[in-house]
Amino acid sequence: METHDDIEPTDERKLIPEWSVKADDQIIFFAIGVVVFLALLGYGCTQFGGDDNPLSDTVEQVVPGNVDLTDVEREFDIDAAYRNGTATLTGVVANEDIRRAAGRDALAVPGVTSVRNNLTIAGDEAAETTTTEAPATTAAPTTTAAPATTAPTTTVAAPADLTPDVAAAVGSFAGVQGLANGSTAVLEGVVGTAQESADAEANALAVDGITDVDNRLRILQPEVVAALDAEGVANGGASMNGTIATVTGLVDTEEQRAAALAAAAAVPGVTEVIDQLETAAPAEDVVGEINALFEANPIQFASGSDEILAVSFPILDEAADLLARAPQGTNVTVEGYTDTQGPADSNLELSQGRADAVRAYLVDKGINADSLTAEGRGETTEFGSDLASNRRVQLSL
Repeated sequence: METHDDIEPTDERKLIPEWSVKADDQIIFFAIGVVVFLALLGYGCTQFGGDDNPLSDTVEQVVPGNVDLTDVEREFDIDAAYRNGTATLTGVVANEDIRRAAGRDALAVPGVTSVRNNLTIAGDEAAETTTTEAPATTAAPTTTAAPATTAPTTTVAAPADLTPDVAAAVGSFAGVQGLANGSTAVLEGVVGTAQESADAEANALAVDGITDVDNRLRILQPEVVAALDAEGVANGGASMNGTIATVTGLVDTEEQRAAALAAAAAVPGVTEVIDQLETAAPAEDVVGEINALFEANPIQFASGSDEILAVSFPILDEAADLLARAPQGTNVTVEGYTDTQGPADSNLELSQGRADAVRAYLVDKGINADSLTAEGRGETTEFGSDLASNRRVQLSL
């Protein structure tokens, strides 16, 4: 039998039989290799993991941490804040269209998934909040979902348009248009008088949801009176029924009447003019009619005084109405007379005081002070032989 003494029995334990290295050495080399591999693996984890991992940097660049809403703030002059995918808008804007546009622009900013719109419309009493969310089919430019602790959003419907209600509330006022801007009623157009303007404003303010009224109404009455004055109408006046003007006053001629009516009708907003103008009577006729009145009803004074007795007030009132019908520019003298009893100088002073008293009464009733003068004529007998006939006041041109 042949034997092979050159083969060691330990070769049966070799990990790699073909390798000429002894089995024990192979195990040592294998163990060293494993240690080196593990060391390299640990080094690689250190280099590519942790806070300095460039892959982590890449993710952070994709995830929006502080979304830039500067453009939205500048364009609409508002404040904008961002957190967890939600942009919150605060501030005051002019109207609802601008408010909605700011919400849309904020939602279009990359990284914004919903908008909480706290913008207030100028003039509104309380802020109104609405939240707008991005459509479900639009992917937000982020690789991380919002935390589960994010507060749920609430959508608040925009307030109803109150324009129809405001328009109905002022519908009885011809020439008035009513609309609403949020909770503010806006009144435009014309009314006849200041009272009508106040009534229209009160009606608008009574509408449920209206908290303020922007009253832009023009009042026609003073404009119509100014138009009459510009045409030289004496004591011009206008009573208004909505946009219908009834004009009063005194004109000297029919040509002046026509011009005055045309001027009143030309006031913007006036729809009709009712003519109640009077034509002035000749000055001589007016003065003659007043003197006839005084002849039949002498002005009574307290004895020895320039105090007018109350019994003569109605007579002087009628005289004032007649004198108002005289043409403009008519100058009248109030003359005072006494009887012949007493010293002449005292009677002259008394007659002047009585003439002054009658002039003052007529001025108080609306007669132009510049058109009246007063002169005391003193004692006289020219009006009759009895004393009473000579105690009088009369007018002259």
